[in-house]
Amino acid sequence: MWGDYAWYIPHFIKSCKFNPSIDFLILTDLSPKFKNIPQNVTIKDYSIYE
Repeated sequence: MWGDYAWYIPHFIKSCKFNPSIDFLILTDLSPKFKNIPQNVTIKDYSIYE
């Protein structure tokens, strides 16, 4: 995900909590600004320019 976070991303991250058997990886060039990120969600800093 590059550019600004979409408006629904906090809701998506929250919904991931209810799917504990699935691991989610979010690649972004933005710093994570979310609280209470579930353990099955990983937000990794990644730039398409490197």
